[in-house]
Amino acid sequence: MKFVLFIILFGLNAVLFGQEIIYKTQDSFTIQGKVSENGPRFTRIDPLKYSRLPQAVKKRLAYPAGLFVHFLSNTTQVNLQWSTKEISHGVNMNGIMARGMDLYIKEGNQWIFAGVARPTDQKQVSNFTMVKNRDNSLREFLIYLPLWAEVTDMKIGIDANASFQDQKRLFKKKVVVYGSSIVHGASASRSGMTYPAIIERNTNYQLINLGVSGSAKMETEVADMLKDAQDVDLFILDCVPNASPEEITERTQHFVKHIRRFHPKTPILMIESTIRPISLFDHEWNARVHQQNERFYNEYQQLKAQGDVNLHLLRAENLLGSDNEGTTDGSHPNDLGFSRMVNIIQPAIEAIFNDE
Repeated sequence: MKFVLFIILFGLNAVLFGQEIIYKTQDSFTIQGKVSENGPRFTRIDPLKYSRLPQAVKKRLAYPAGLFVHFLSNTTQVNLQWSTKEISHGVNMNGIMARGMDLYIKEGNQWIFAGVARPTDQKQVSNFTMVKNRDNSLREFLIYLPLWAEVTDMKIGIDANASFQDQKRLFKKKVVVYGSSIVHGASASRSGMTYPAIIERNTNYQLINLGVSGSAKMETEVADMLKDAQDVDLFILDCVPNASPEEITERTQHFVKHIRRFHPKTPILMIESTIRPISLFDHEWNARVHQQNERFYNEYQQLKAQGDVNLHLLRAENLLGSDNEGTTDGSHPNDLGFSRMVNIIQPAIEAIFNDE
């Protein structure tokens, strides 16, 4: 009788006060989405291997944009405890995007947004419940790491009696995306809303995010890094916004040819710069963006004329739509802008793969 009463009281306690929680430390799960598995756990590259990269590029690649954890569990809740090294972010960003994390749960064949981990204001250590009170059905969980802060520690809290299985996410194709703050996701609302992340969920192509906000200028040292990527099905160069017109003329062909020496047949998709809404009224901005794109297009044509049959170009028209509402600050895409970019970039990627 006492045993039965204990069971009833225990069950009532679980209903009233929630399931007991345990934490899986970083040794229990894999950080995925990197070019290679080497280097510090929460960074996109190994900074020691690529010590010659420009300092600004190395700094940006220490931010885990596009990195994720993928696991299988029947937990009714997911709590996150994590620490970040930096707590500041740009005025065109929010704290959830910069230092928080983003949770998706798979229903059927579709990834559904489930919640975020909100960072603690002005503190490096945060603790937040991303989802709770769900049923205990077995599901795949996907957690995106922050876009704009170095992570130093991370623990995933689940029900004490729940299963937890770290899973390597399997993809149909591997795409490496090198680019500016737009690729990096500077004004996305949360880390899962960058265009590489959205396309990745839509298609099950892996889009490795090598966005380096303000620093995508096609340096030789960056090409040295990209050439080391293994088993790549497509390279995307979305780097025009950061390079000056002169740098585009001076560096584009060298950059592409350097990658080509190691990936002679891998398709490369060159994407022109978005036409920034502020350029509608700011004529200097308008002239600069169009000059950047014209020079990028000229370099593309010359490379094609030299026999590069696996080179593709995506023009800038309507990448952000035509109503001037696709950005946060007149330059960086908001979620509407990223959605519109996906509607154009994703079909371009699929067309390249369908032609193979």
